[in-house]
Amino acid sequence: MSSRPNPYITGNWVSGSSFYGRELLLNEILQGSNNAIWVVGNSRSGKTSLLRQVERLANLSVRWAPLYWDLAGVENGETLSRELQTALEEQAERFALNDIDVGSLSGVDPFVALRAVRQAINDHYRRFLLLLDHGEALLSLADNDQPALLQLHKFILGDEQTRTILTAGKSLSRINTLTKYWPSTSFLHNFSARYLGPLTPPALKGLIHQEKLPRPVNVSDQQVRIIQQASGSHPFLVQYLCQRLFRGEAGTLQPVQKEEEIRIDIFLATYFESHYKQLTSAEQEVFTLVYENAPIQESELLSELSDLPGARWLLESLHQLGYLQHTEDGFQINGSLWRRWLSLRESFQIDQQDGSKSNISIVPFTVDRRQKVAILRAQLQQAQKDLGRLELQRAYFGLTPPLPLLNEIEEIEAKISALEEALAQLTAVALPGPTSTLKQVSME
Repeated sequence: MSSRPNPYITGNWVSGSSFYGRELLLNEILQGSNNAIWVVGNSRSGKTSLLRQVERLANLSVRWAPLYWDLAGVENGETLSRELQTALEEQAERFALNDIDVGSLSGVDPFVALRAVRQAINDHYRRFLLLLDHGEALLSLADNDQPALLQLHKFILGDEQTRTILTAGKSLSRINTLTKYWPSTSFLHNFSARYLGPLTPPALKGLIHQEKLPRPVNVSDQQVRIIQQASGSHPFLVQYLCQRLFRGEAGTLQPVQKEEEIRIDIFLATYFESHYKQLTSAEQEVFTLVYENAPIQESELLSELSDLPGARWLLESLHQLGYLQHTEDGFQINGSLWRRWLSLRESFQIDQQDGSKSNISIVPFTVDRRQKVAILRAQLQQAQKDLGRLELQRAYFGLTPPLPLLNEIEEIEAKISALEEALAQLTAVALPGPTSTLKQVSME
């Protein structure tokens, strides 16, 4: 018997028969009334796959004409224009059906091009569906070219026949701070946020069984439960675990009797480390508190976090994004793999000068001091960047900048002075060389 190809996909976006779940969100995007939706999700949560599935379904309808536009790499108006032209060229054949000659738009101002595309689509009694991927790039646009960002904002909100779906991580929320002095509203003010969290039980089962294939994968209910409990129903983790367990000769998954049999390999360790670092310090505080006290009721958790601003919102956000699970017993970390990784992460070894090893997690002073210098330099660089952005906004208002803007400029200038003074004190004496090496215990 020939070996069956592995049907589980982890290295690329999926759509069509490989796409499972998100029915409610897809229905809202294509049938609802919201014309500006921000889909919030972690990395590898399926944001690109969602947009590609929307694109596929929209192309099958007579109502919509979609444009998938990848914003990755956008830093200013020039790169925004270049990525738009790339998007149009990749979909030129489809746009030709709406009498749009993509070649004629080459070198044209991006917003003139967008308006021309929209008008041609409307002339064919269809609506323009703008699908913006990797929206985090708009933070760079806000830093470097606010006039271009403002024009994009005006285009998105300027016509009731245009619907925009924007995908990005939660870090994009910072763009409202960067655009709070706009004459109208901040960038995300008119967007409705929708979280891309764990899969629902039916979608999870469908993905594991690959139910849309002519030959679904035969998986026991016990195996489904183990994968669900280990992954927390995160779509990428489900795909990755199934891909690892798939046995092509038998066309099924390798039997696993308990979650502990699923090894945390270097890829999973890197995945969890990356996702943990994506959390802000406040989110890490909530996450750690839940881990150390799980299961913990919401009232007890919020009492412990009473000094943390916005604790309730942080808790809800972590739950919606799939970091936390909420049951009748309270909150806990979502997925046994997450919990096991956190327990392993706490164990560190330091090689001492005498060759002995010590299981301690305290970083030596010399390393800590170097870290402080690096942190201060990064903060100084960001403050200088923020000052440049605010100065551009002040120039936009001419002779009558708003008082809050002037106050913030003054605060940033004071912050820069304080950071420069702190750096001067730390670097006045040369830092001694490292006396020890920090090593993490293997997660194999």
